[in-house]
Amino acid sequence: MADGATACSICGAALGSETGEGEVGEGPQRPQGEAVGRSRVRQILRVAVLALIAVVVLVGAAALGLRMSRGEISTELPTFTPTVTFQPTATSTATVTPSITPTSPPTETPTPVPPIEYTVVAGDTLLAIAMEYDVTVDELIAYNGMDSDAIGEGQTLLIPAATPTPGPTPTPDPGQPTETPSPFILHTVRAGDTLSTIAEQYGVSIDAVRAENELPTSSQHIMVGLVLVIPRNTPTPTPAPEFDATPTATPVMRYPAPSMLSPRDTATFVGADAVVALQWSSVGILEEREFYQVELIVPTGEQNVTEQVVLKSTVWRVPGELFPPETVENRAFSWRVSVVRQVTGADDATYKVISQSGRRRTFSWVTE
Repeated sequence: MADGATACSICGAALGSETGEGEVGEGPQRPQGEAVGRSRVRQILRVAVLALIAVVVLVGAAALGLRMSRGEISTELPTFTPTVTFQPTATSTATVTPSITPTSPPTETPTPVPPIEYTVVAGDTLLAIAMEYDVTVDELIAYNGMDSDAIGEGQTLLIPAATPTPGPTPTPDPGQPTETPSPFILHTVRAGDTLSTIAEQYGVSIDAVRAENELPTSSQHIMVGLVLVIPRNTPTPTPAPEFDATPTATPVMRYPAPSMLSPRDTATFVGADAVVALQWSSVGILEEREFYQVELIVPTGEQNVTEQVVLKSTVWRVPGELFPPETVENRAFSWRVSVVRQVTGADDATYKVISQSGRRRTFSWVTE
């Protein structure tokens, strides 16, 4: 407490002035020594109070530390539980996944077939060898790097092997009949079958099925389990032509036009010794009086000459005598093949065309 204070700093009581207690100027005046003593007392009380408070705080802290050391008070801090705030979930937009285009497996490359080695024997000709192995003379010449069709005994020729690519119909051996498919098919009737559905399935007429199985003309009833004979490749019947008093009959062609194989159209041969072999496909086994007829138009300069050759084979070599002279400028030949039937005797035979006519082919035979 400072000297001259008018109130107690601890309890707030009013203090008398130096001249006496109560209001200034009231009551009897005290001696100055007594006032100083009271001031010291107050200071001592204040220090004692502060010391007591400090002791209480220290005792409390010591007690708290003792309890914590004994585990009576948990030292763990309280767990903070956060408040969850819900946010709206964004709706994702569906992404269209492009479809995967399947990759085609690689195409297998066929393994090339090695050529056939043939050793020439006495009496062989290149044309005969070509016919035996179903190739053309031009192919043999080109495959073996030859300049002409001349061959010698002991010479080795390479014969190109046949490829899987479909080609022209091979020439059948006259001594062997052509293999033909079965003329009929067996069909077992199942539930739901009718004559019309069966005929449509095999591409034949209902009348043909009835006739082959001896069914009544107006019958449509067939039993399940019945075995029907279905004719194969039944031609559609055509009405017989009506002839006038003086008719001009349209010839009925028995065979299609033979397919010409070689040489290719507009081919060129060089030199009088060149091998010019005309080859075509077979139309089947010809009857005794049926032949192939080659019609060849030969350029001679002033006017063309037509040569006609009748034979059973499907290949014919143009003779060297037909090589045009050097003075002929236009050296283009024209040819085609048809099937004919002999209609008169052998001495002065005449022939009738019994096949369709194909498109002509041309080739040039030039000088060196």
